[in-house]
Amino acid sequence: IERMYELARPYPIKGIITVQSAREELEKLANSGFTKGWLTGKHEFDRLFTLKPKILAGLTGVPSFGKSVVWRQYMHDMCKNNPDMRLGGFTPEMRPASREYAKIAELFIGKSWDRNKMNSMSDAEREFALKLVERHFTIINPDTNNFETMARKMGDNPIAPKGLRNVLAYMKYLKQTIGIKGFWIDAWNKLDHQRPSNKPIEEFISQELDFLLDFLNKEDLFCMVIAHPTKMETVRGGNYRKPTL
Repeated sequence: IERMYELARPYPIKGIITVQSAREELEKLANSGFTKGWLTGKHEFDRLFTLKPKILAGLTGVPSFGKSVVWRQYMHDMCKNNPDMRLGGFTPEMRPASREYAKIAELFIGKSWDRNKMNSMSDAEREFALKLVERHFTIINPDTNNFETMARKMGDNPIAPKGLRNVLAYMKYLKQTIGIKGFWIDAWNKLDHQRPSNKPIEEFISQELDFLLDFLNKEDLFCMVIAHPTKMETVRGGNYRKPTL
């Protein structure tokens, strides 16, 4: 009886992760190390940053200095280096969606989509680029005139077409149907956040990000959020004041 008492362990409770319950994962880390996510093939990026399932990342910077352009290039490199990569995107600032598709196609070919430009793609190159874009990217842009209440179909209450929950329901659908591995939101401020008037903005943002993190953890997806800051103060000479924390 004394021996049984010494070996006794508390009854396992969901949500409590002990060392023993994590032994299998710890053994994997011992054998393979802290593995990186999907690589882009660009050492300058890959040695500092990679994306993997369950990760929430953010990209921000000075207004109009190319945040979306940098992210588009990163996605192109990641897809080129990982042929099975599929991504979903919520890009209300890039309207219509065909504009975003054309910009991505230009990266794959290295030529302009516009037939009127001297460095324009040939028709064959354009068709080849479209096949690559279609293989890797699917864009959603629900609005009040054209949308499915995906969240309602998946059991949630009716909500705004561009609300975070409805956008995430679309991404869940894309994972179930075409197998996306992650998605991006460009930009965060274009979501219909529906913040209650009596809730401080900091508390509301925290709750929204927690909801997003829980979704990523459950669905095994990653998300890149493009955050556009408010208009920044300029100093003498027209330059922006250096951002600080």
